Amino acid sequence: MTKDLPKTAVQQRRQVLLGILTELKEMEAQEVTMLTGEDHEDPPSI
Repeated sequence: MTKDLPKTAVQQRRQVLLGILTELKEMEAQEVTMLTGEDHEDPPSI
């Protein structure tokens, strides 16, 4: 049986990208909860 190396490589890349995307979504959700109530910027310090 011959392995389909290009297909395997694409599947591995896809798994890595999905992992990164999942991690980014989790980080974004944490950021949203951390920033709740902070919908404005502080005035600049002089």
